[in-house]
Amino acid sequence: MKKLNYIVLLTMIALATFSCAKKDSLATSIPENAMMVMRVDVKSMAQKAEYSLFENEKIKASLGMLKAAIDNSNQKKLLDNFLKNPNSFGINLLGDAYFFVSADGTGGVVFAVNDAKRLYNNISVIDSGFSRDIIQKDGSYSFISNTGSYAWNKNRFVAVINLGSFVGFGETATMVDANKFLNLSKAESFAGTEAYKKFSLGKNDIAAFYSMKYYMDALEQLSLYSQNQNLFVFEALKGVYQNYAYSVVGSINFEKGKIVSKATMLFDTPEIEKRYKALKSYNSPITGDLNNFIPANPIFCVAAHLEGKNIIEDINAQKISVIIDSISKEINFDLYRIINVFNGDIVVSLNHIDFTNEDMPVAVSLFAKIDPAALNSLLDSLTAKNADIKRIDNHFVFGECVAGFKGDVFYLMTNDADYQKFIAGGEQNPAMDKLKGQVAFVGGDFKVLKDDILPALAESMYSYIANEGLSLIDTYESKAPQGSDTFEFVVNFTGKDKNSLASIFKFIDNAINNIPLY
Repeated sequence: MKKLNYIVLLTMIALATFSCAKKDSLATSIPENAMMVMRVDVKSMAQKAEYSLFENEKIKASLGMLKAAIDNSNQKKLLDNFLKNPNSFGINLLGDAYFFVSADGTGGVVFAVNDAKRLYNNISVIDSGFSRDIIQKDGSYSFISNTGSYAWNKNRFVAVINLGSFVGFGETATMVDANKFLNLSKAESFAGTEAYKKFSLGKNDIAAFYSMKYYMDALEQLSLYSQNQNLFVFEALKGVYQNYAYSVVGSINFEKGKIVSKATMLFDTPEIEKRYKALKSYNSPITGDLNNFIPANPIFCVAAHLEGKNIIEDINAQKISVIIDSISKEINFDLYRIINVFNGDIVVSLNHIDFTNEDMPVAVSLFAKIDPAALNSLLDSLTAKNADIKRIDNHFVFGECVAGFKGDVFYLMTNDADYQKFIAGGEQNPAMDKLKGQVAFVGGDFKVLKDDILPALAESMYSYIANEGLSLIDTYESKAPQGSDTFEFVVNFTGKDKNSLASIFKFIDNAINNIPLY
């Protein structure tokens, strides 16, 4: 019964998130050694969503059944007050919410408190047994259960759990006391770091922070590597951090007609920044040499510029050749032979999906600029070991796939029409000129996906909601120009005059009402 009450408590928090304290005070409860922090502006997102979950007819009916099943009048009153105003519970659920993972493997959430005593009383209403577990001291409240540790005062509510125990790493992992985080000084907290100054700039729907340094510490604490024999891998990765330590501050904003995500790299020292920007891979932008072979509107496309000699130079600079050597030994094949093949742009794309083609329903293409001599030697080795691969000169057929190389371009395709276009020299594709000058690219077109998938769902009871869902997004693409420390990813919606989050929740509302619950 008590476990059910915990679920009810957590469900109430979740339900409040999209119905209709100061930032520093909340960030002060996050430890300085946080390897990941996320702040969600619930109030802003609730306004942009233009949606109240509790107004959905099915949700109303479910809540009505829940209220009918509650015999306790105080619990009924608590639920009614919560549905009218989620903040009435004692926590500012419609405010900023912080989530974090620290270097010692502790995960937590922080909310602002508007009435500490009311929160205590309301928790006691859910289950009077809670009141016996809660320790009151100097205006603060706390209790530890098998689901986590909880503490709050008049300013903040903190819930934490030892992720090492939760995911099964570390036999000696113990529950962490949330009071430790409730009473941090600013100097001991994330709010006192230089990264927080960048993290807190501007008003974002979601702000995020990641530290490579503390990520490595967290891996060590969670024993992710110490439970296997490949400790040298972990040591090599630690070495990379020591020479190339950086953090990332990012944001996600739901805007009219699109979702915009940005990430900026922050280097620990000017020397590390200089060292990082001296890497060959950092200075190798996409040239666009393969653009003629990419469809104008692929469902999904990823591109980069890879030169084997530069990759190997960077591997040696980062002192991680031990990892490559280990993998090569394990698979009994020299990975450097594969790396040496690449000599320019590489593009992989999902072009179409055709469910009527039972043998190969997906049309996928891969093109790469290569060193012909290095590739020819590699392919000789591979075909000699696999009789299923049929080679005619520099062309190969295996199953429904064709592959090979023409001049200095390697190709692999699953669709004959795409192959014929390639053999004919491709076609001018100005839509893909946006790849040029970027260090990497990810993008695609959901309209093509919709046109390919919907016919296969025509007879399905889910065809209407599938059409609604696939009609939400227009295109998506990344922007990572060479020389910039800021990267951007944009998802463009078909509804240009409506906030993207409102469009998402309109779809969710339709899905709740139209998907059969059986």
